[in-house]
Amino acid sequence: MLHNRFQKMHPRVLCLYFAGVLLVPMLTLHPAFLGVSLAAALGTHVLLRGGRATGRMLCGILPAMLLIVGMNLLFQHAGVTLLWYLPNGNPVTREAILYGAATAGMFAATVLWAACYQEVVTAEKFWDLLRGKLPAFSLLWVLALRFVPRFHRRMRRIAAAQAQIGRGTEVGSPRLRLQNGVRVFSIAMTWALEDGIITADSMRSRGYGAGPRSRFSRYRWGGRERAMVFGLLLLLGGVLAAALCGAMRAVYYPAIRFAVSPMLYVGGACYGAFCAFPLLLAGGERIRWRKLRFEN
Repeated sequence: MLHNRFQKMHPRVLCLYFAGVLLVPMLTLHPAFLGVSLAAALGTHVLLRGGRATGRMLCGILPAMLLIVGMNLLFQHAGVTLLWYLPNGNPVTREAILYGAATAGMFAATVLWAACYQEVVTAEKFWDLLRGKLPAFSLLWVLALRFVPRFHRRMRRIAAAQAQIGRGTEVGSPRLRLQNGVRVFSIAMTWALEDGIITADSMRSRGYGAGPRSRFSRYRWGGRERAMVFGLLLLLGGVLAAALCGAMRAVYYPAIRFAVSPMLYVGGACYGAFCAFPLLLAGGERIRWRKLRFEN
């Protein structure tokens, strides 16, 4: 119940939040910011999906992280701190390992934040965000997002139906299976095109795009939302100030050099508070619930 308040927030607040948490780790490889981003992404994913789902996702991310570190170790030999030599004679340097670890951390944080975004910002919220200014684009975007999973489900249904009449894609010679697969794809594509024509006729008959029209929104934009946006923008301003001062700069080759200045702590604190926004919101909600239970 604690994450429902975050999920039900206004789409503008959610999009601003995820834009900030996704852009910062992509723009810097400073270990302080990457560590904050990764820890907050793990906490937010646990809050939204639960510990078991987060564990399953980490089992898929960790091999990719090890692969990134290993590939950088094998193919990048720059750096001044030599550790050992590979059997083929190429050197392994500390800088290459740390750069690979930083890249793997950026990859893990980005994947976790993207999973949180997918869980919170649904197609309905994205449509609600854009349909006031770009109604045609928002409708087209929502239809495109819905097309892939719907097309996949229809492919599975058609393949199951074809298998019942002896035209499955898992039995027979390779040529026969290819023919059956092409038939399944052709049927699914025809179905999708017909569905697109029906959707277009339905929207045209409802007068969509005929002119100015009123719209209904489930999300309220008020003083609380304005205060949240102002606070998030203020924290992003602190991160931007740290970036402009060079506090987020990290150099790995040929020698490791990290920027250390008072603005690093200011930017790190602002970014940490920014990333911990849903966790702080859930913590405040828990305290409020406990207070109400104690009073009753």
